[in-house]
Amino acid sequence: MTRYGLRARVITLTLAPTLIVGRAIERLFHFKSLQRP
Repeated sequence: MTRYGLRARVITLTLAPTLIVGRAIERLFHFKSLQRP
């Protein structure tokens, strides 16, 4: 295991879902704003 292996894995496991959820919410609000007349 490399020196930053565990730390990088923890950071990835915490940041990846946050970014995915953030993108999903961003697309949802963008889609709703496009539906407005």
